[in-house]
Amino acid sequence: MTMALRWVDLSQPIYEGMPHGHVVPGPTLKSLQTSASADFSMMEYRGGTHLGTHVDAPVHFVPGGKTIDQLSLDRFAGEGIVVPIARPGKEGFSVADVERTGLEIRAGDILLFKTGWGAKWGEQDYHLHPYLEEELARWLVERGAKMVGVDFVTPDMPFPLRGKDFAYPIHRTLLGAEVLIIENLNLTPLAPGRYLVQAFPMPLRGADAAPARVSAMLRE
Repeated sequence: MTMALRWVDLSQPIYEGMPHGHVVPGPTLKSLQTSASADFSMMEYRGGTHLGTHVDAPVHFVPGGKTIDQLSLDRFAGEGIVVPIARPGKEGFSVADVERTGLEIRAGDILLFKTGWGAKWGEQDYHLHPYLEEELARWLVERGAKMVGVDFVTPDMPFPLRGKDFAYPIHRTLLGAEVLIIENLNLTPLAPGRYLVQAFPMPLRGADAAPARVSAMLRE
């Protein structure tokens, strides 16, 4: 029997009024003309590089690091693994939490951490998410992770928990090793396990990040 293949969208939508970081303004989408009143429809979109589901490039935290358009396409796709993490908001998760899943982490994997927080998209407490502990970020680099994706705002601790000298240790560890970061995923459709994953960002020249349409292939 032939196995059917189906791509599943893991991206959050971009729209006016959507959730966004405290330093990232929300987007604007404006109709310039419509097919009802002109020959064709056209819209204007304005928004930051870190809106919605997006990929961070090394230059986001590494001076002289690669920009999003300098990375080859094979950096944004490959073997992915969905790792279930049972953590409430405002708590970190560790290497031990990953090892307890029993899933094998391989060099070159795209790690997608599924905490269930993506289901809170648009809710008031979405920004009070779980986060990666520093030892886990270092462990992922040592294991040769290709990308790390999360179903919340940032792999670093939530803004309200940060001290005055907060230095974004997770971003710096991962991007410093050119392990790319995907933020604001919706992993609800996927069970734990392995998938073919693609996370192709817009090729914005010189950009530190770019919105991406992220998807995984299901074999049915």
